Amino acid sequence: MHPRHPDLQHLCRIAAFILALPFIVVLWALPVQAAPAMWVARDDDSTVYLLGSMHVLKPGTDWMSDDIARAFADSSKLVIETDVRQMGMNLLMKFGMSLDNPLSKQLAADELSRVRAAADNVDVRFGFIDPMRPWLAAATLGMAAVNKAGYSEAAGVEARLLEMARRSGKPVSGLETPSDQLSIFADQGKAQEKRMLTAMLDVLDDPDDTAALADRLTEAWKAGRAENLSELVDLTFTGVDADLLDRLLKQRNQRWASQISRMMQGSGTIFIAVGAAHLVGPDSVQHFLALKGIETERLQHVPSNL
Repeated sequence: MHPRHPDLQHLCRIAAFILALPFIVVLWALPVQAAPAMWVARDDDSTVYLLGSMHVLKPGTDWMSDDIARAFADSSKLVIETDVRQMGMNLLMKFGMSLDNPLSKQLAADELSRVRAAADNVDVRFGFIDPMRPWLAAATLGMAAVNKAGYSEAAGVEARLLEMARRSGKPVSGLETPSDQLSIFADQGKAQEKRMLTAMLDVLDDPDDTAALADRLTEAWKAGRAENLSELVDLTFTGVDADLLDRLLKQRNQRWASQISRMMQGSGTIFIAVGAAHLVGPDSVQHFLALKGIETERLQHVPSNL
């Protein structure tokens, strides 16, 4: 019987945000009385809610506050990073696979040994990841570690919001296409891809540590502490190539702010959920909205003892 391994369709869905999730050193414990951070932008005839999400969570995680539920109910449309239902194996083959040049041909013997050991530690067959490009192998191993720690995309924020949208008949759209997301990683240089894989192997040296850090990040997110999350994001991306980081966060946030600005030229109420890393720090979506003259207001109340 083969060890379990992540579903391919799920892998391509999570590839574009795998770096932003569990791999953070948090040196303090955070209480969880508050709710995930949410912002709102308004003009005379339009309202846009911005929720910072976690794409994978443990089943049963309670994060839906009254404010979030009301904002969703008041909205006529749900917008997420990308509509995951449009993902397909053809995109994964195009952007993430290298059948004629597998990892076993690309990597030196010591590197290959580390990949095999990491795959074994997170219950992934090496034969499953061997045909992958280094960036997708890194994402696969990282997501497998998160899955082993009890986290699931099916329990993530977007999965719940999509089900709520389906039940209420709200239309759903994405800020970018699946191709847009996957190409962020696929367009890296070969050396950058290998560095990404090496960085992931460094993180996965101790899967138990990975699980503990994922738990701590989730606690910070649930507590709604945007300031701490900003610090955590900085730690998360330590060692990531500056070019990749720029394309992962800053450039996307700029594009999304432009799209939100165009949405607000119309009327109505829209609910937007994007990864929490996009709504904190100096290059946040809110920062680029402000440059366009659109102010955002933090809605969630954070108790003073946090």
